[in-house]
Amino acid sequence: MIATPNCIILADAEAVADAAAEQILHLVATANQEKRAFHFVLSGGKTPKQLYKILSKSNLSWDTVHFYWGDERSVGPDHSDSNYKMAYDALLSKINLPSAHIHRLQGEIAPELAACNYEKTIRSAFGLTPDDPAPSFDLVLLGMGTDGHTAS
Repeated sequence: MIATPNCIILADAEAVADAAAEQILHLVATANQEKRAFHFVLSGGKTPKQLYKILSKSNLSWDTVHFYWGDERSVGPDHSDSNYKMAYDALLSKINLPSAHIHRLQGEIAPELAACNYEKTIRSAFGLTPDDPAPSFDLVLLGMGTDGHTAS
């Protein structure tokens, strides 16, 4: 089911982070109550960092959440430009979840190979074969760069 679009205008970036955190925590709590996996695609860059810090302080159980990336730079996971590193430092390292639920895109290898590998990783996490249709994520978080780009 696709929800009807709803535009909410908030005062500033802090208000956006607070409102997004409230919505995300509600969605994860609902998945937990329903005892089902929650597949969450993270955004990179600077936009979501405050949101991740807020989420990291929640006492919510993250055991059912699987994390993915909507974009990544062609750098290693320890590089200061890595979207994985930013999300790991701000959120993932601070919450209790199985390490197998972190599905990282390998930015340190050739992009074509990284894309092929990542498709396999995602299909495996969902229990899909190469012939199955593409999976549906529960939530895809999109940030926006200063030039208006998203999910680059």
